[in-house]
Amino acid sequence: MAQEYLSAAQVDRYGRFVADPTPEELERLFFLDAAALEEARDKRRLHNRLGWAIQWGTVRMLGTFLTDSGPADVPQVVVEYVAEQLGIADASVVKLYGDRPSREAMKVATSSSAAENSR
Repeated sequence: MAQEYLSAAQVDRYGRFVADPTPEELERLFFLDAAALEEARDKRRLHNRLGWAIQWGTVRMLGTFLTDSGPADVPQVVVEYVAEQLGIADASVVKLYGDRPSREAMKVATSSSAAENSR
């Protein structure tokens, strides 16, 4: 007989924010040190910088990456705290993070285009 290790409630909460982080948690888990700031600033677009930094802190806090919902389920206090550190005035750009074609779709499009151009 298979044994369930997590209750349905635990499964629902896994990898999600169930409440806003406390100020202490923000400082401890979402503070961008020099290395993290440099890594985030290496991203080309503001939404990628902010999204990457939020993912970085989320892994530290939740122990997992964000799901398909991405930053939509991240408390606003987290988004604003991270955006401030990155000097991003409009934290709403985070909505664009993850709003791009998948790598697989890009590969297919690229290989289809290359095949058509070789004819």
